[in-house]
Amino acid sequence: NRLYLCEDGRGRPVEPPPIRRKVEKLIAAAELICFPMGSFYSSLIANLLPRGVMPAIRANDCPKVFIPNTGRDPEMVAGGVAFQVEELLRYLRGEQKQVPAAELLHYVLLDSARGRYAGGLDLAAVEALGVKVVDAPLVGPDDPERLDPEALAAVLLSLV
Repeated sequence: NRLYLCEDGRGRPVEPPPIRRKVEKLIAAAELICFPMGSFYSSLIANLLPRGVMPAIRANDCPKVFIPNTGRDPEMVAGGVAFQVEELLRYLRGEQKQVPAAELLHYVLLDSARGRYAGGLDLAAVEALGVKVVDAPLVGPDDPERLDPEALAAVLLSLV
């Protein structure tokens, strides 16, 4: 299955609208690209679908990091973090299926000690996909589904 941004009246996918030149320039100038927590398909993948987003991301060689949900995501009923990384790579590749993961996604940022990752953590499977795991204390003390913003910012800045 594949998520599409636009379809015709018969349920067939059509080409999505293009991004503005300004957005393309902002992506090109980014020092770090972060694929954040959120509903995996409707918040993360849907933002990759406008025409031009994925090529702009692929063209920027800055660090790219995925932060999986530390709680339950109703859109991710099966599959753990390795499955999410595989799905993210599939969408980032688009039609260019041979693009190595190293050009698309560099890191998965998580807290294996305190985070709750639905579907589990198979860190070896993530690294087998060509993506480095950064395991750091990120989860706040009060809620295992929320990240400490200062801890997260510090780790993200260390990747730039």
